[in-house]
Amino acid sequence: MAGTLVTVDSLNGGSSTLAALALPPDDTTETVAPPTAPDAPEVDLAGAATAGEEAAARDDFRVAVSVADTATGELAPGSNGEDTFNTASLAKLFLVVDMLERQRAGEIQLGARDLRLVHAALSSSSDPAMNALWTEYDGPAAITRVARSVGLEDTTSPEDPSQWGEVQTSARDMVKLLRHVQVDLPAPDRDLLLRSLSDAPRIAGDGFDQGYGFLDGRSPVKQGWLCCLGSRGDMHSVAVVDGRFVVAVMTNEPMVESPRGYDAARESVNAAAGAVRQALGPTVDAR
Repeated sequence: MAGTLVTVDSLNGGSSTLAALALPPDDTTETVAPPTAPDAPEVDLAGAATAGEEAAARDDFRVAVSVADTATGELAPGSNGEDTFNTASLAKLFLVVDMLERQRAGEIQLGARDLRLVHAALSSSSDPAMNALWTEYDGPAAITRVARSVGLEDTTSPEDPSQWGEVQTSARDMVKLLRHVQVDLPAPDRDLLLRSLSDAPRIAGDGFDQGYGFLDGRSPVKQGWLCCLGSRGDMHSVAVVDGRFVVAVMTNEPMVESPRGYDAARESVNAAAGAVRQALGPTVDAR
């Protein structure tokens, strides 16, 4: 079946301790867009990305955290922001952006069925919905079109065009994409997409517990998880936080040989998300 190769069962038992890894300080930011609120108080984005990476660090885990500020147009890629991961269900966001932009250009017309599938793919992370849209709306080429139009440098279509979960992208590209959604899309398209992301339930359509990372019942968020390619898995959380910040936490970790599997991955992503929220300041917690 086309789609992400996902195992739903958590791999429980055992214990895991945080690795005592000291990441090098990263004070690098880059301007990715004009500011939307030039007078907004500056926030230490690089510090937030580093805090997230340090909080999530574990033995044999790959972790990347990137943060963008739509108010200032600045982006902090973090120490590993250019590293690529399997998107898992984050690929759904790329495809929907392409569909909406093609409709806006008059190339396609989305009907009621299409919009129901879009909502299911983005909220409950329905794989059957994504399978249908990926096939009907030229998924592999959609990834290339979005990467080109948004200026994504680390995003490529999967080697096997049927396996949309194996689209490659980075934390840096994910925050660029979500910033594009938040700021650049026309209001009807932006609102349709962000409402669907905000509707994400704790339990996904396939029964998987996606209540980790930035999923809080009010923030637009897309979760991703995939197991087990090369005995490893991926778990991601990307979100618009406080209506201003765009954050991506992406991880790759041992699964088959690990006694705790997804449970350890959830702890790592939760730690990163909590550290980022704290570092971004009180406005994030006040909502």
